[in-house]
Formats: sequence, C-alpha cells, structure tokens
Amino acid sequence: MRMTLRAATTTVSLMLGALFAPAMASEPEDVLKAARERFTGTFGAKQEQAAMERHIEQAIVAATASASIFVRPTARSKLRDLTRPCASFTFGFDAHNSTIQCEQRPANTAPLDGRAVQRLGSGGELHDLSQAIERRRITQTMRSKNGMRRDVYELDAPGTTMRVHTTITSKWLDDPVRYTLSFAR
Repeated sequence: MRMTLRAATTTVSLMLGALFAPAMASEPEDVLKAARERFTGTFGAKQEQAAMERHIEQAIVAATASASIFVRPTARSKLRDLTRPCASFTFGFDAHNSTIQCEQRPANTAPLDGRAVQRLGSGGELHDLSQAIERRRITQTMRSKNGMRRDVYELDAPGTTMRVHTTITSKWLDDPVRYTLSFAR
C-alpha cells in the first residue's frame, strides 16, 4: 500500500505541476525577451512639463511638511534638483545590460542580472545603481549614503502607456517623497 500511495502522490504532483506550470514564473530568458519587446524605444510625457513639476512639488511639500523650518527650505531645494521631470525616457538592451535614458542626461546602465554597479550621480555623489526586470516592469534603484531613489517603470497591458512610480527616502526625511507620472509610446 505504501508504494501505491507514494506512486499516487508522485502522479498527482506531476499532474498538478503540468497543470500549473504556465502560471509559474518564466525562465529569465523569457522575462528578458518580453521586457525587450515591450520596453525598447522611447516614451514621451503625457503631461506638460509645468504640470509634472507641480505634481512633484506637491509630493515634496507633503514629504517635508514635518521638517523643522530651518531644514525644510534646504531639503525642498535638494529634492527639486533630484526630481526634475523627464519629457521622455528611452529604453535599450544589449547582451548584458539594460539602459534607461532620460532625455539628454547620462544614461543609467546596469547588468541584466540585477547586480548593483557604482555610478557617479549628477550631484557628484557615488551611488549604487541596479535594475530588476520583469515582463511589464523595470525597477531601478539608486542607493547612496544619504538615501535611496526607486523608480518603477510599469507598462499597461498593450504596452502603449507607461507609469513611472517614484519613491525617494532619506535619513533626513521623516516621510518618503512619492509621485507617479505617465508616459506614452
């Protein structure tokens, strides 16, 4: 009876595995191929520059509201420098790296395997840059000694609209800065 029960358990396990295999995570090559197909190219902002700046300013004001009156102006000024909105993003891939470029700013290139690389930021500070790739989402993380910025580039099902969810945290902020902007192919 033990052998029959074990054989039955194995058979059921194999059948369930075959039944649910399509729902399980795809192989990394499939994920990368899907991301390349969906993301490669340029996405332009769906809002005017001034509207994006107002939206980001609201997020900065909310995040710094609890800061002291002495720290608040400096924090807001630095955050404005870090959050200048992009009118467009261009995505590219090669055999080993993914690249995200915001207009004419230096491109952010990181290994496809998600490892962090050191990069010199626009403010002259070193930070670790990594990019995690999923089928409809790329998560770009920049960490420095003072904080972290995470941008999640997320496509809709047809791949024509991209939402960029940004979160900035810092040891100097009580609350994170959070905002979302929309772009179209």
